[in-house]
Amino acid sequence: MITRPMKYPLYFLLALALPACYKGKFEETAARNKALERANSNLRTHNDSLQRYIDRFYDFSATSTGREHLLFAPPPPPPPPPEDGADLNSTPAPTAEVAGLRADLAARDQRIRQLEAGQGNIGAQLAQFEQKLNVSLQNLRNRGLEVYQKEGRIHISVAENMLFESADKQLNAEAVHTVQQLADALKGNRDFWLLVEGHTDNVPVSNLPGVRDNWDLSALRAAEVVRSFAAQGLPQYLLLATGRGASVPVAPNDTESNRYRNRRTEIVLLPRLGAFIE
Repeated sequence: MITRPMKYPLYFLLALALPACYKGKFEETAARNKALERANSNLRTHNDSLQRYIDRFYDFSATSTGREHLLFAPPPPPPPPPEDGADLNSTPAPTAEVAGLRADLAARDQRIRQLEAGQGNIGAQLAQFEQKLNVSLQNLRNRGLEVYQKEGRIHISVAENMLFESADKQLNAEAVHTVQQLADALKGNRDFWLLVEGHTDNVPVSNLPGVRDNWDLSALRAAEVVRSFAAQGLPQYLLLATGRGASVPVAPNDTESNRYRNRRTEIVLLPRLGAFIE
């Protein structure tokens, strides 16, 4: 026997079979169900938007500029009202799924408010800590050290000769006092990661045992500074070392004075978001 496909929706056929007195109530209930389905869909869409917004706060695989842009991006708009002016107050009680979505949205909204409050805390702490470093490192600033803020982070830029001899990976005699004073200024910090970056000019490395190129040299120098910081008592879980080679110059490598500026070590203070969000 061949079965013909159903030509009309099931609820329409049921409506035809019901007594006339129930047709109006059936149609009213069907309209309410449709309105609730639309509201449920809007809640799902808003939930997904909030999830993407929160995820962006913790996306540390993005570029530094992108992280700061996403960190201070506005939250997504609230879901639109139901279509057709349906009165959801007269609808039946929401399903467990809808109730769960509403509770989840409320929790996410609260989390966003905490993140936004944390942004203000980060800005205040950055300004306060930068001022403290400028005071405590005043004598080093007169010898080639610079403290500045960039893209929501504090940078301490140390000239090459304050830590290393040219084309050498070992700390020089002057570095002992430099590292000690830097460590004293950074002690007590628990709100920032301490990322030590090694930087070089674009002149190839030659005749330096165990060093193949500027990438090696910059990474080995950064590791030396991190070891010295750890020996001075800075928390090791906050310390990171990375070599940037000649990839991030502060000046064109076209003169000796510019190449000297590019040969540097930077201590970058990265805010730990969890420390600023209750």
